[in-house]
Amino acid sequence: MSAEKSSVSKRTWALLYQAAVSEADDRQRLHLIARAKGAIFERQRALADTSSEAIDELQALEDAAYVLAAFRQAAEFNLQDGFETESAVTSFLQ
Repeated sequence: MSAEKSSVSKRTWALLYQAAVSEADDRQRLHLIARAKGAIFERQRALADTSSEAIDELQALEDAAYVLAAFRQAAEFNLQDGFETESAVTSFLQ
């Protein structure tokens, strides 16, 4: 499957990623993270069969997956402790 025929385009996964990291509500953020991670995984699979021209996007996908994992961990922690804040993610990423 070529990257062009993937049902998830570069724009799609990037928009889902941006929505997930921009969401302030932790419950909604977890939902958006799941959608973004699915899109990232599908896009990675599509690009795995392409030439070296996709290396930059593959690196961006890997970076995005790492950031989403940090946001997911922070959101789950916040919900477990009964508070919702972005400070845990901000601290993690600095």
